[in-house]
Amino acid sequence: MSNPLNIISISHTAVIRGAGRMRYWMIATRNRFTLVVPTKWREYGRLMLAEAAEPELDICALPICLTRAGPAKWYLHFYPGLGRLLRTVRPNVIHLWEEPWSLVALQAVVLRALFLRSTAIVLETEQNIGRRLPPPFERIRRLTQSQTDLLIVRGPQALAVARATGYRGPAEMVEYCVDGSRFNDQGRARARHALGASGLVLGYAGRLVKAKGVAKVIDAVARCRADITFLVLGDGPEGNALRVQAAAYGLGDRLRILQTRPPSEVGEFMRGIDVLVLLSQTTATWKEQFGRVIIEAQACGTPVIGSDSGSVPFVVGSGGWIVGEDDVDGLAVLLDRLADNPAEIAAKARDGLLQVARRFTPDKVAGDLTKAYSYAVGQRCKRRSGAGVTRGSRPGSKPSR
Repeated sequence: MSNPLNIISISHTAVIRGAGRMRYWMIATRNRFTLVVPTKWREYGRLMLAEAAEPELDICALPICLTRAGPAKWYLHFYPGLGRLLRTVRPNVIHLWEEPWSLVALQAVVLRALFLRSTAIVLETEQNIGRRLPPPFERIRRLTQSQTDLLIVRGPQALAVARATGYRGPAEMVEYCVDGSRFNDQGRARARHALGASGLVLGYAGRLVKAKGVAKVIDAVARCRADITFLVLGDGPEGNALRVQAAAYGLGDRLRILQTRPPSEVGEFMRGIDVLVLLSQTTATWKEQFGRVIIEAQACGTPVIGSDSGSVPFVVGSGGWIVGEDDVDGLAVLLDRLADNPAEIAAKARDGLLQVARRFTPDKVAGDLTKAYSYAVGQRCKRRSGAGVTRGSRPGSKPSR
């Protein structure tokens, strides 16, 4: 068995409990592991306070600066106390679950150069659309990528973007995981009864914004001949427009926008619907980077209809169907077919459950992360010894294919 690692992982995404932290649990039982999160974080108008008490993890909540810098705040914040923490812990891995152009990534690279030169830097990026960033972000991205010992990506498109912007080192793919205590297929009949919907029950869960394509799903439902109910769980700026659209079509109870539920209750919604839809729409600056709602639905025994935007087809895999972003007629035809073929839905549901067990459990993701950390330490040793560094993806790693 290899020697335990001393890891610091920095992530605003893990400010509260959830699957973003669960992937670290197994790692923390076998290594010294410190998770650094902001004491408070604002996202989509919601203030989140760091949940620091978690038996499985050593959580270090630190204040951040530049918390009110507009939309760019996701990339401009940094931790004034990070240098002191790094000097105290002296990790051999710094894992940044932050984009390479962020100030906190730059901060970690500079601090490593100052007093932790043998420490490996693992950088995790999700950006999957190529575009040149405005100053100073492009220069920051190229600098941090040049100092990264191993890049973690969510899929092939993110790796392609990193390569196009100068990254030449090794890469590994590590996917998201599902919280099986919340998202599972137990009690589906009860959950369906609680929703009180008839016919084929189609569902969506998430923010009501144009990029999620909910309006086009309503267009498709209006064209269907079958008895289909579309349940929407979420809120956002498009909510009123979607209600007006449904009224204009005369959908009545065939469209229901439900009140937002706490995360602990979203799984019950997933179990109550027959099929989840995520018709994400690519824009000039965004396309779907993963779509965690996909694997949450599949873990509940609910297959997924996804668009061909970004990583959606890759994540849906065998547990659903893919239609074009703008193919409203094709979606309508598919829905009518599924309404008449419950066996097809059941088969895709089984495939989705198998896929979750194979790709998206906390233990699977933790194992992938542990291998990535160990590999990065080896890469750093080679850099320090002058033995050379592996270029391109790791042999056998998924992005290399």
